Amino acid sequence: MNIERIPLSYRGKTIMTYRCGTGNDVVVLLHGSGCDHALLSWDGVLERLGKRTRVYAIDLPGYGESDPLEEIPEEGFYPYYHHCLEAIVDQLKLDRFVLVGLSMGGAISIRYALAHPEQVCGLVPVSSWGLSEKVGLHGLSSWLIHRRDFVRNTCRKLAQSPAMTKFYVQNVLFGRKNTCSPELVAQLQELLNKDSVLDSIEFFQRSSITPKGAIPYFGEELSKLKMPVLLVQGKRDPLVPRSHAERASRIITNSRLHIMPSCKHWCCKEQPELFYQALWAFVKRDCLFSYKNMLPNTPQPAVQTAENSAEIVENPLHRNLKARWEKRRRKATVKRLQATYIRKCRRK
Repeated sequence: MNIERIPLSYRGKTIMTYRCGTGNDVVVLLHGSGCDHALLSWDGVLERLGKRTRVYAIDLPGYGESDPLEEIPEEGFYPYYHHCLEAIVDQLKLDRFVLVGLSMGGAISIRYALAHPEQVCGLVPVSSWGLSEKVGLHGLSSWLIHRRDFVRNTCRKLAQSPAMTKFYVQNVLFGRKNTCSPELVAQLQELLNKDSVLDSIEFFQRSSITPKGAIPYFGEELSKLKMPVLLVQGKRDPLVPRSHAERASRIITNSRLHIMPSCKHWCCKEQPELFYQALWAFVKRDCLFSYKNMLPNTPQPAVQTAENSAEIVENPLHRNLKARWEKRRRKATVKRLQATYIRKCRRK
């Protein structure tokens, strides 16, 4: 399946967007931080989803084929990316869509869903940043990031050694042994040799980890999310612990938690087929069929009166859903009564 490149713009910068598939239902994919970009994280998911629906994967500013960032934006790191996503959605003319975000992209997607619940009909944070109040060894991590050139020097050392790059992937990003291919190592080394990539890594680290805590940390604000939410988490993720995703799932009322048992932080890259299956099951079950914002938009007056009541027509898809659910309910009731009758007969 062909992947179409769509160059967009935001404040004079080119933002590369990739489109795959057709249809009225839309899924938007946001990559993570580090030496990541849209096609690196989502290459194993994009075409699979494209066979079912229309998918957009976005290279955020400073990543992939989008223009680099020269410095941390004055308005703030996350507000800048939030407004950038707003501009992209506006240029693509998207009304309702499922928003999927990995790590840093997860934090951006949560922030966007809180600000635009009428547009986001389904939210999928994957190993998401923003669920942790602090990181491991937070004081030391913050000191190294802000006081020393630790991140940049570490990335340069990784770029010089394929063995160290592979060791990092296998111990932090992937959960299964011997799953990091030589091709992936070469890709990562090529990215780590670019100054623009190192800048993006440093901007993210300095904007996301402060001496007081992690930024953003949504905490109880997650309870404001009313759309269906699927939290996807690697069971052995050392960067965003599983317990943090479990806590978020308890705060979000309409949420599901999907644990990928043999994965760490980069689960959508390590096992794209399993990730796709979980994602599509959620989209099909909770977003395309049962969530009211995905139903065809039938305008209804705020107050029903005798004059306008004749103009209100029930949504046919909604009517079919109610009939299907009623049929299933009747079948379940009959089975339950039959089981009760059989138990009584056996007792006699």
